[in-house]
Amino acid sequence: MAGDNGLGGYLTMQGVPSMSSITRFRLTLAALLALPAAGAVAAPAVVESDPLPPHEQRAAFRLPPGFEIQLVASEPTIQKPMNMAFDPRGRLWVTHSVEYPFAAAADTTPRDALTVLGDFGPDGLARTATRFADGLNIPIGVLPLPCPDPAGRGQQVIVWSIPHIWKLTDTDGDGRCDRREVLYGPFACDDTHGNQNAFRLAADGWVYANHGFRNHSSVKLRGEGPVVLELRSGNGYRFRPDGSAIEQVSWGQVNPFGMDIDALGNRFNADCHSRPLTMLLRGGRYLTPTWAPRNGDYDDGLGVAPETTADGHGSTGICAVAICDTERMPPAWQGSVFVGNVVTNVVHRDPVTWRGSSPWVEKPEAFLACDDWWFRPVDLAFGPDGALYVADFYNCIIGHYEVDLQHPRRDRERGRIWRVVWTGAGATPALPDLARLSTEALAALLDAPGEPLRRLAFDQLVARGRADPDVAAHLRSRVAGDHRRARSLRALGLLGQLDGETIAAAAADDARVVRVHLVKAVEALPSQEPAHARLLRTGLADQDPFVRRAAAEALGARASLDALPDLLAAVRAAAPDDVQLAHALRRAIAASLASADAETLAAIPVAADDLGNLLDIVADLPGPTCVRFALGLARQAHPAATMHERLCQSAARHGDDALVEEAATLARTTCGDDVDASAAVIRALLDGRRESGHPPTDEGVVADWAHWLVTTVASLPAATRPSDAVMQTVVTAAGRLTIRDAGGFVLGVVGDASRPVEVRREAAATALALDREAAVAALVAAGADHGEALAVRAAFVRQLAVLDLPPARAAVALALSTAPASEQQALALESLVDRAAAEALVALVERGSVSARILQDPQVARRVRDVGLGDADALIARLTAGLASPDERIRGLIDRVTQRIAAGAGSAASGGALFKEKCGACHRHGGVGGLVAPQLEGVAQRGPARLLEDILDPNRNVDEAFRTTVVTLVDGRVVSGLRVRDEAADIVLVDAGGREVRVPRASIEELAVTPLSPMPGNMADQVPEDALPDLVAFLRAAAGP
Repeated sequence: MAGDNGLGGYLTMQGVPSMSSITRFRLTLAALLALPAAGAVAAPAVVESDPLPPHEQRAAFRLPPGFEIQLVASEPTIQKPMNMAFDPRGRLWVTHSVEYPFAAAADTTPRDALTVLGDFGPDGLARTATRFADGLNIPIGVLPLPCPDPAGRGQQVIVWSIPHIWKLTDTDGDGRCDRREVLYGPFACDDTHGNQNAFRLAADGWVYANHGFRNHSSVKLRGEGPVVLELRSGNGYRFRPDGSAIEQVSWGQVNPFGMDIDALGNRFNADCHSRPLTMLLRGGRYLTPTWAPRNGDYDDGLGVAPETTADGHGSTGICAVAICDTERMPPAWQGSVFVGNVVTNVVHRDPVTWRGSSPWVEKPEAFLACDDWWFRPVDLAFGPDGALYVADFYNCIIGHYEVDLQHPRRDRERGRIWRVVWTGAGATPALPDLARLSTEALAALLDAPGEPLRRLAFDQLVARGRADPDVAAHLRSRVAGDHRRARSLRALGLLGQLDGETIAAAAADDARVVRVHLVKAVEALPSQEPAHARLLRTGLADQDPFVRRAAAEALGARASLDALPDLLAAVRAAAPDDVQLAHALRRAIAASLASADAETLAAIPVAADDLGNLLDIVADLPGPTCVRFALGLARQAHPAATMHERLCQSAARHGDDALVEEAATLARTTCGDDVDASAAVIRALLDGRRESGHPPTDEGVVADWAHWLVTTVASLPAATRPSDAVMQTVVTAAGRLTIRDAGGFVLGVVGDASRPVEVRREAAATALALDREAAVAALVAAGADHGEALAVRAAFVRQLAVLDLPPARAAVALALSTAPASEQQALALESLVDRAAAEALVALVERGSVSARILQDPQVARRVRDVGLGDADALIARLTAGLASPDERIRGLIDRVTQRIAAGAGSAASGGALFKEKCGACHRHGGVGGLVAPQLEGVAQRGPARLLEDILDPNRNVDEAFRTTVVTLVDGRVVSGLRVRDEAADIVLVDAGGREVRVPRASIEELAVTPLSPMPGNMADQVPEDALPDLVAFLRAAAGP
């Protein structure tokens, strides 16, 4: 593209804005064109410009040549739009809110509403707007149901309004709802931007939806009776429109928002912090960062489902999905997916490449951009007229976490709906009222040149067919086009009219779309006949990969061991790059095995060509039955040692001691005297037993093998000892199995400066378990050695601090009093494990051995309080009296560094190395770093001063989702960190260094959440002032269009 910002060649639409408008834009076109080619520029966290009236905002949009943007509706007709949906009468239903982001209190009347827009003029403007329902509470998801009555009597709509999914009905046809009933709920609403959204009625008669971040919902039918579904944070689910059933269909993601379904029934949604766009397989487990909550049944042994893109789209604020399938857009764009980016103020076009049945987006393109940074595209929808409709949340603040929810500039009143049309297709047609069409005219529209219109015609036909038996005759035409034949199958299925003759004809159809929908229609039938099962199995051998994937998903839902040979044959035939098909087949095979008992599984004949594939699928499946089956396959397949790692870990997680011994016996035969292979398998065994909450036995194959490994490695000359991973396993095994004759060797590892801190920390823990006196002496010596790295000394201080021994206490005091200021915070936090440690720290401060500034650190001060030091607040106030406040110091540092950045200081390359060292253990940015803490794509919107504030003062604004959990143990000690997951025997925290800390449940006295971040609060001491511009330059490097 022309232009350095990747948006060159785009036009400011509808003439030149006035000079007053230009001065109010935060970024002019000329400024945009001067920016580097890394991608679109994110708006600042708080846009400083004033809001524009709609006609001036319209002039600020930029689109490719040949496109025009039109205003559909704006304030005061609507406020903040949330979701949109068209009905078969050509009307656009919009949920909108003034309450967001705070739900209305229980004793007040909510002020939010659902408005129906219609009678769109040639300029796009909605000439009618009817308030269908008010008194709603942050409504988001909306789905108008087809109404058979052309006058609108009985019109129903499904809508989310805290805390339920409701069905609203207009019984008298006056355009306003007069009956409200709960369908499902209550849903949790701790996080209002993670609520129920993107209601999509699919051809199977289910409504699909997204469940968002942080909320832990216990859902009941009609809001009453037993809980039928538990959803924890990001997940996908579906429900029946009549309130009779609700079930989960996908697991994981963070805060999915927006969804669309293509002509073949593929569902795509948008998400933040995982991937901007994902095609969803039923039952799939999707990328979920460590810090994000998950359902307890997230790990099903089949791994993470395939991705649709690896590109971050330049931010983590992605929402809205609309699939282009209309002749009213350029032919080359058919099949593209449009997504909204509320951080960079852009609507992306994601060109999709299909690898078999697997979609892939290599790089998105910026389609619609706006120089008015208040533009926030929260929802997208292609209308039945072929135009792209855009819901604009229009706000100077979009971040839910980056900016205080009480910030006075958060706008509550303004919102716009826009329509984008391609002028190359001629005048935009008027929207038809499908409710007034004849049945034959409706059936003809199943072949309309656009999926949105086909879908609405289908919904209307099904609704009409429930009352009119003659509809089915119009659906059996074999002379119709491909889409009509395909949709007719689905309609006949929903109406209970799908007969054997129609099925047989469709099975021989040449059109992919017909055969795909045939498989889906048969799978959705309420009862399954032998002929139906045979058809699904036959679909696995279809020449078309989409049919094969549809058959695999159907057989996963209709699990039967009879299909296993066909499924395995399909695995062999699948193209290597068709990853979605491969995963669907894995899921179907796992489901078929889960339907059988151990005796049946043991009797299954498996061909030699299938052994490897089947073993790869079942190796990690939960449950002792599957583990035993996998071990039986392994005896025939003789796999490599890496497979035995998986088998042993699965056995250790899910089996008893006898099953663990069986797996270990088989693995040891394969590994022989290979130290590296043996260490990897033993690590898997130890990890699996720890996760199950059962210690390893001190007798048997596992114990003997571990003894052999420890003895073998300990006997090697130091110069020839194996890798760090092997050494860590060896010292762990020595501790877990109490191999006392390894004590001297383990102490040697404690003092081996060539080994990383993780290995030495583990060795120290083992040494203390084997020979405490000798271990304490070694740790005291290392803790006092300033030639050791801070991370090593901090780890050893922690291990000494938990010991109630005078030499250990003295060593901790020495380490603190002799450390430079830049290291004291880390050492203090590691030492503050109980009240005695806090008293020792205060004594050091009073003597002047440690600076009183340490008590100004929020994390240290909080820990002093948490461990129960008496009158801690008064003591801290007395000791810090007269010191400059931390805010003053940080403010001065931020001002100085900001000035240097404004003068051009900062190297992104140098900053990348610094980020990897200081931040990468937890955060990811630009593909660098971990996923323990939130990803930082799009963080550039915060600007240098705010970025420095977040780096240097992380406790200033901490959202509840990322606050520190403090655990008080029964022995009085305290540990803290970000709570990332719960396991059978432990809760798992991540500390400020990105290290996992396991806390046995049995040892917990109390859990509390503090308002502090787990992120180190002394980055001003850890990062030299001269290097801060480099770190900011790296974080501000744009990524994506």
